[in-house]
Formats: sequence, structure tokens, C-alpha cells
Amino acid sequence: TVDLGDLAAARVLKAISAAAYFSRPNVYPIVVFRIARLALSKGLCAESAAGFLGLGVVHAALLGDYARAEQLGKIAQAIEARFQAHHLSGYLAMVYHAFIHHWNHPLKESLESLGLGADAALASGDTEFWSYCWYWQGAHAIYTGQNLSELRHRIQAQCSSIERRQQKKGRLLLHLHHAVDTLI
Repeated sequence: TVDLGDLAAARVLKAISAAAYFSRPNVYPIVVFRIARLALSKGLCAESAAGFLGLGVVHAALLGDYARAEQLGKIAQAIEARFQAHHLSGYLAMVYHAFIHHWNHPLKESLESLGLGADAALASGDTEFWSYCWYWQGAHAIYTGQNLSELRHRIQAQCSSIERRQQKKGRLLLHLHHAVDTLI
């Protein structure tokens, strides 16, 4: 079993993974490698899912090994299920569907899962990944040719909800809203 120190380390590493991805992308692989290494050397915990999913991102984005990325994504989903890690569902859905799923499956298949991820994130109080799920769902909807007028109304409602919650990370969705307005 994982001791409390290792569990705390995994939680901190998972918590900084998104910041590493956005602000220091070269540090992101180190963060997710450390989470995975903790899992392999000390045992699994819920946050181990973030490590294996992050390894999947590295395999897809840096190595072009989309089949291995998909396998690592499935491992992450199995860990999430084993630990009933509902607090990670939004995070895992966003990362998987934004960075791995589309290499092996039609992009349109991600739309519903990203919506469910947004719902799960909000239910667990994770407004950051709630807004990221909505952003990626909107982006994928544009890429798959969904009706822009309908999409515009949906994104407007999501932006209003993000503003009510004062979620600063939701600015990505605001940019998407402006892009849809421009396309219409």
C-alpha cells in the first residue's frame, strides 16, 4: 500500500501537472513520469491515473506512438474505476479526449465524453477542468462541422456559467466564443 508521504507526493504532482503543461511544457513529462514511477515503485493510488494518462500524452505528442498512448489511457481509466476516483473524472476525461482519443477514434466520439467530464468535474468542485472540458468540447464541435449558430448559443451559456463561478481558467472558452462569432 501507498504510505501517506507517497500519496501526498502523488497528489501534489498531479495538482501541478496542468500548470507544468501550460507554463513549462518541458517539465510536464518529468511530472507525469514521477507520478508513474511512484505508482510502480510504491503502489497505486487514485492519482496514479494522472501519471499513466500523462505518459500517454507523451507517447502521443512526443513519440507518435498512438497505440501505446491509447493503452496508457485505458490503464488510467482502470485506475480511476478501481479507486472510484470521481474527483479526477473531469481531469482524466479532458486530458484523454483532448490529447489521446482523437488519434485512434473519430473526433466526434469525444463530444459526449467531454460533456460528461465537465459534469463530473463540476460535481467534484473542479471548476478548472470543468471549463477545460467545455473548451475542448466546443473546439471538437467546430472541427467536426457542427452547426455554428447552435454551438454559439451553447458556448454563450457555458461562458455565462463560467463567469458566474468566477473561473479565470475559463478564458479559453471565451476565446472560442469569439472564434465562433467570427466564423458566423
